[in-house]
Amino acid sequence: MTSNLLVHSGARLIDALRQGPFKSFVQYASCSTQIHPDMMLFNSLGAVATAVNGKFEVSCPNGHVEPAEIYVMIVAVSGDRKSASVKIAKSPIHRWLARKRVENQEKDRESGVTDSPDLHDIYFEDLTDAGLRRALSISGGRAVHHEPEAGLLRELVRKNSLIRTLCKAYDRESLVIHRGNGPRIEIPNPSASITIAAQPDVALEFARNADVRDSGLLNRFIVVLCPSLAGYRDVDVPPIPQEALDYFDNLVARLCEISVPPAGRSRHKLLMDPAAEQSYFEFARQTEAEIRPGGALSFSAGWASKVVGRMWRIASILHCIYHDDPLQSPIGESTIREAISMSFILAHHGRNFFHCVDYGVTMEIGHKIELWARSFENQGFSAQEARSALTEYSLTSIHSAIKYLQDIGRLYEDYSSFHSAGTVCRRGRPRAARYRFADIIGILPK
Repeated sequence: MTSNLLVHSGARLIDALRQGPFKSFVQYASCSTQIHPDMMLFNSLGAVATAVNGKFEVSCPNGHVEPAEIYVMIVAVSGDRKSASVKIAKSPIHRWLARKRVENQEKDRESGVTDSPDLHDIYFEDLTDAGLRRALSISGGRAVHHEPEAGLLRELVRKNSLIRTLCKAYDRESLVIHRGNGPRIEIPNPSASITIAAQPDVALEFARNADVRDSGLLNRFIVVLCPSLAGYRDVDVPPIPQEALDYFDNLVARLCEISVPPAGRSRHKLLMDPAAEQSYFEFARQTEAEIRPGGALSFSAGWASKVVGRMWRIASILHCIYHDDPLQSPIGESTIREAISMSFILAHHGRNFFHCVDYGVTMEIGHKIELWARSFENQGFSAQEARSALTEYSLTSIHSAIKYLQDIGRLYEDYSSFHSAGTVCRRGRPRAARYRFADIIGILPK
């Protein structure tokens, strides 16, 4: 039931960050626009991921390598100013691209020869598989999608050919592009970053798609649930301080200026100090234990198995934010601790999201059964009676919803309806089970 999807408690993701200019920018931006801080945070991280796309990778102690790219799905209802958040985050990228185009044109005029490289915008707008592959081939294997709309998710549900390309780009597996009668192009080390803000219904449809789940694409996404602030927003708020805007603009420009390794070459390697390694091992052991049946991450073994990898990706992006030259110092323990704290909170978001993915329809039917049944509180009801009232659902779905309501303690089977049977042994079909809600039969207070 989508109404329950964005209801969660606990710490905010922004609370995991150290106090500093980056956190201050996110706080100023979210306060000035009355946007949920976690939405502003991950849109800002998405912009930084765009700036470092294809440039860095972190070497883990076990020899595994994770790039500094992320797939993020921000889930928020309509009217929560997703577009405003994305616009603020992407503005420094567009300004940098505009400046570089002007510089290249001036160089060409001075030299009299048009030999400056064509600076292609790495944002891909064509949401087809062919469009993504074309963008990767033009931009040297780099592609970014950062939008406040979920068009890409709808395309992934509609056509599964794009799913495989995105999985390979996330895992940095080679891609081969055939261009009709043109030459065959191989991209040995592709990189892609995705930050999407989607409404709950679209996000759930995407997550319930069999191809999306079977391919493992869903497991690669960071899921950020943002409760709505509508109705509680302040109207008399100051603008974002120019100092904060300048900081974020300079941060993104600095990272954009870092060179991209040539195609086929390894990326700039980020290392970590010994204390950070120790924190990693502790987190990895705890995460693995929680994947076991009954553990905190047992709701989806596939998604949970990538928690540690996603932590490394977040840590590498934070490291690039905190250091003017990310290669001059290793990833420190404090940065790893921040990424780990965020991962714990994101695990809570993931658990809520997957619960709605797996049981959302059943929860919705159960809610409708409860609304219908409360119109005659002194009587019980059978599954068949509920099916007759809710004709849009099958009897199997009704039974599933009744079982769910029983499992969470909302509904009980009413055995008192059998008292009038007269005898246990009687001819004919057995009497259908009847149900009542817990507060109606006196087990719970109204």
